[in-house]
Amino acid sequence: MTTNERMEIYYRGAMAEFPLCANCKHFYPHYLPDSLHGGFRRMDAGHCSFPRFKYRKAYDTCEKFEGRG
Repeated sequence: MTTNERMEIYYRGAMAEFPLCANCKHFYPHYLPDSLHGGFRRMDAGHCSFPRFKYRKAYDTCEKFEGRG
């Protein structure tokens, strides 16, 4: 699956059954302050903690994927 296909799946919201980083238990999303509505909003990026710390987009994927289960 290409990066563009993964991006389309992620942005359309039909990602629950696909092995994207956003669905992995090792992925930790980054957040930004939301000054308009208060609180925070989730970014489309984050980091992976397995087997080492690395920057990832929410629609990336790798061979270390494990579902949040």
